[in-house]
Amino acid sequence: MKRIILLCLSFMMLLAVSCKKDKQVIPPVTNPVPLPVDDTAKVLLKDVTASRLPSPYFHFEYDNRKYVTKIGFADNLDVYNLHYQDKRLAKMINTQNNNQVIYTYSDKKVSLITELSGITGAVIWKYYFDYNNSNQLVQVRWLRFENNGNDSVPHRKAILAYYADGNLASIDNFRAGTNGQVTWSSKIQYRDYDTLTNVDDFSLFKDFFDTLLYLPAVKIQKHNHATEIITGTDNDYTITYRYQYNNGLPLSKKGTMVQTRGTGTGQTLSFSRQFSYY
Repeated sequence: MKRIILLCLSFMMLLAVSCKKDKQVIPPVTNPVPLPVDDTAKVLLKDVTASRLPSPYFHFEYDNRKYVTKIGFADNLDVYNLHYQDKRLAKMINTQNNNQVIYTYSDKKVSLITELSGITGAVIWKYYFDYNNSNQLVQVRWLRFENNGNDSVPHRKAILAYYADGNLASIDNFRAGTNGQVTWSSKIQYRDYDTLTNVDDFSLFKDFFDTLLYLPAVKIQKHNHATEIITGTDNDYTITYRYQYNNGLPLSKKGTMVQTRGTGTGQTLSFSRQFSYY
């Protein structure tokens, strides 16, 4: 298990630390995304398995109304029980540490998630969400709280841009630096989308040991991208994906990552994900 987690962390470091290029100009979205009325699942995803990672990497359970009731992560390293109010997700409880993850809404959109310690009840994290005039998620901020919830420390930030068709075009990632503020660390560009259903965009913000920020009504990628370009302060990477589908849903996602700049240029890494459904 320790070796698996180390392999996982190594891969995630490759994704997180990939020199800054000119920013791509993204056309604005012309039609606002409809605001959600409830958090029922559109696709009943069951398991996501990932090479070199604990299996199942994600596991979902539902009630008979198609609401997600439980999410397991990394072979139950974390297990979240989900609770709803007025058809919207109100709270998740991580049964492994009893942390409570509480949702706050503004104009029918998740604006804040507050995480409380299962031991002390104090605030330990706050996650803020900002949207554009088209109701698309454009920024996420992670704040860590110390001193029994009295002091906050910026931990991470993500800025999102979209294509005119509503698919995610890029994420600029900012990470905590030595000066106590977040600084730019990498940009990930997503290209060459197909027209079939994406089922794993919910995991785009999930670092291995971080809390899952599950947003069932937020769709960041409608379809599946074939190319991912990662630029960072020291290293760059290009990832190409191949998919297999059944009835318009992905069964497998196979990736090949090539380092294109920095120490180790030319090295490759292959990985995959598999998907099953109810």
